[in-house]
Amino acid sequence: MNRRVLLTHVVAAPLVFRQLAGTPAATPSASPVANPITITGEGTLRDIYGEDAFKIDVTSDGTTITGELMMEVHLMEASVYQIDSTEFMVLEPLSARSPHIKRLVGYATVNGSPDQPYVLELTDGRAQDEPDEVNLVVGLAAKPFLGQYVKANCDCGVSLSLRSTFVEGGLMIAG
Repeated sequence: MNRRVLLTHVVAAPLVFRQLAGTPAATPSASPVANPITITGEGTLRDIYGEDAFKIDVTSDGTTITGELMMEVHLMEASVYQIDSTEFMVLEPLSARSPHIKRLVGYATVNGSPDQPYVLELTDGRAQDEPDEVNLVVGLAAKPFLGQYVKANCDCGVSLSLRSTFVEGGLMIAG
């Protein structure tokens, strides 16, 4: 399992674990979506620092994107990042040749820091008889991939990326 990490912001206060189900849903997007897409999943991602909690329930109806995305990511031995999506901008197939891979672009609160951009690629491994996979870039690491979706007020003080597979649970992508 590969994991690249660039940390430019250190959170001074310790983070208390929060139950994923207690986080409010993200603001719906008014961005057009080519076709209806639904992504649901919950489970555990594992890496060298421990286990990461993951939950997604996102739907596009062809016009808007609604739902929730939450992750608790462990980086290094004492650093935990709580990522709660607050706005969805894009939900689309990565390519026409890979309909089982979707790209979600949006903004999240990371350990209390608002307006942190993210790009998340999700692979439903059932199509290829492989594990489900999550590729995530957040904050400064995501900014080069946002194009027209960069917000002027993004200080992007957090910067992290990860690539991981599910060891428990998984994804279901439809559309």
